[in-house]
Amino acid sequence: MKRLLVVMVFILVSKAFAVEMPQMGGRVNDYAGALPSETIRLLDSSLAELESTHGVPVILATLEIPAGENPDGFISNIADAWRKEKKELERGFILFISEDTRRAWIEVGMTVKTRFSDNFLGHIVNEQMIPRLQRDDLAGCMAVALSAIRTALIEGETASLMELRRMENLQSPFLILLMPMVIASILLATLSPVISAAGCGMGLPAVLFYSGLAPTMPYLISAGVFGIYYGYLLGIYIKRTAGEKAKTQDSSRFARRLPPQLQSAQGGIAAGITFLVNTTGSIEFSAIQEGWEFRGFHVSSDW
Repeated sequence: MKRLLVVMVFILVSKAFAVEMPQMGGRVNDYAGALPSETIRLLDSSLAELESTHGVPVILATLEIPAGENPDGFISNIADAWRKEKKELERGFILFISEDTRRAWIEVGMTVKTRFSDNFLGHIVNEQMIPRLQRDDLAGCMAVALSAIRTALIEGETASLMELRRMENLQSPFLILLMPMVIASILLATLSPVISAAGCGMGLPAVLFYSGLAPTMPYLISAGVFGIYYGYLLGIYIKRTAGEKAKTQDSSRFARRLPPQLQSAQGGIAAGITFLVNTTGSIEFSAIQEGWEFRGFHVSSDW
């Protein structure tokens, strides 16, 4: 009797502390309260059009993960319950987005599971949705997921991935931020290799961080080391190039290449010095060596 009483008390306590399962209300379920009413209306219209055109229902839900719950298990339980409630979801998708944990999930029904690989779905979640959530871009997170699913339904996974990469190239801030950094690194390199190294060591991690390409500290440290190395080498190169250019300019003031006819007129003489006395009393001399003429002059008193 005592054992039965203990079991009953345990069941009652478990039910009291059980997490309430969110109920599916429609195509868009904003349990987190993150979407304006107009956005919900537009999303519902878009999802309805997607289902009527391709016969694939898509449900979208924003929610918060209860404290102490395993996020993956919690989402999986909701998806199973909703698929039992609405059998049509066995041939559709359920998109879950949690802003508080910056995570996203795509649950696929058994009927369409064979049409989409885990790699494709994982790419949408890990490479497209979650990075946008980490930048607080909830609208972009939902838009990219729905666009990828729509393209995959029409043209297949490969076409969808190609479209995603094209969108990344157009929208990625990396190239927009990289060009000013390259120009700044060149300007800093004209001052000093050390200054250039310091600037690139700070600039490159900043560009990668704000582009979302290096969100963690190990990547940022590696980028900083590479930036220092690149900046220092760039400074050395520009400094050396500037020095060689200056030497060339100085030499060109006093040297010129002899024309072929004058070179042949030297009769094969490899080196020599000639003098020319002008009527003004000045004496000009030229040193000829291997076809080059190095000119100088000396002015004497008037005759």
